[in-house]
Amino acid sequence: IADVAGEHVQAVADLRRAQPLVHETVQPLARGQQRRQQREAPEGQVQPEGAGPIGRLPRQAAMQGPQAQPEAGQDEGLALAQAERDALVLRLSRDVGGVLGASIQGRFSYRVTGPADLVRVEFLMDGAVIAADSAPPFAFRFDTADFSLGTHRLSARGYTVDGRLLQSNELTRQFVPAWRVYALTGGVVLLVVLVQVVTYLTTRPGKGPGRDYGLLGGVVCPYCGHPARIRWWNLTPVAGRLLRCPHCRRWHFSRRATPAMLASAEAFAAELAAEAAAARPEAAADRQRQLDGSRYDR
Repeated sequence: IADVAGEHVQAVADLRRAQPLVHETVQPLARGQQRRQQREAPEGQVQPEGAGPIGRLPRQAAMQGPQAQPEAGQDEGLALAQAERDALVLRLSRDVGGVLGASIQGRFSYRVTGPADLVRVEFLMDGAVIAADSAPPFAFRFDTADFSLGTHRLSARGYTVDGRLLQSNELTRQFVPAWRVYALTGGVVLLVVLVQVVTYLTTRPGKGPGRDYGLLGGVVCPYCGHPARIRWWNLTPVAGRLLRCPHCRRWHFSRRATPAMLASAEAFAAELAAEAAAARPEAAADRQRQLDGSRYDR
């Protein structure tokens, strides 16, 4: 009995020592086979839990305990990374034409990006193949005038070296005539301009309790500090408007002043005018005395 018990204990110990080696050998193979089954499974079908080789190792997974959780997370991360690498992305770029939301008119191009082993791309419109490309960059140019007006579904599908079929995202666009795109675009631009003009007229810098500077507003001279009205013939380079101050007669670049700046400049000009008016009688009296005193000089 002792000999049998000793052999049993030795067998159990040997089994426990062999389990990590079996796990290290079988687990990578099982993960690879599970990925292949997921790729070969139809789209939308979920692999049942426990299916495949990993489902045949419940005892090993149970004996691993908490150590099996990080490996499952790693498998999910690898699966997501593989899905991103295998994604086929379709973009639509405008070459010549008009775009207004989902409405397009003119010449556009399919542009497809995918995995490195992509060897062929087929371009589809409404589910039908209209062109194919076998060399990167995978692209196809088309003109909306060559197809019927209305809503169309644009997509692409690709083939890899090992024969895998990849499906791209789908874009929905409405092919419209040229006049419609330009009319809608012109209407939107006209509406924006009208809103800006109305807003400017109701809140323009030239409108206020002081002077009326007109539609273009006014500026403040950086030399004498007097306000001035902007004329339509004043040049408008990047640095500001080029104009000549009507008070000090100096040329300068100035940006359109705000109502607060114009009000402050008007107050400053009023103070200068009041000081000049107060000093004018004294100056006139001094000049008269000088004239009276100089009549007797030779």
